[in-house]
Amino acid sequence: MESLSGSSVGILHRRFMGLGMLRLGGLFVPAARAMAEMYYEFDRPFTVDSSHSERTLGLAPTPLDRGFAETVEWFAPPVAAGGIPAHVE
Repeated sequence: MESLSGSSVGILHRRFMGLGMLRLGGLFVPAARAMAEMYYEFDRPFTVDSSHSERTLGLAPTPLDRGFAETVEWFAPPVAAGGIPAHVE
């Protein structure tokens, strides 16, 4: 198990909740209810197929390296200047 030490709260351990606990928590906490609804995304692998939207709308996925480079370019200049980007505030 991984832990995080050196913080003001001591050692933090990762904990996991099963679907049953999320459903129970969802009775009181809306965020837990939403997580229970989306649990299928984490309990087994799934594949996203964009072929229909590519054919119908003429869309194409952005290559990962290009998306990463554009994101860094969008975010880096204001941070390098010592500020927070205006689009983040």
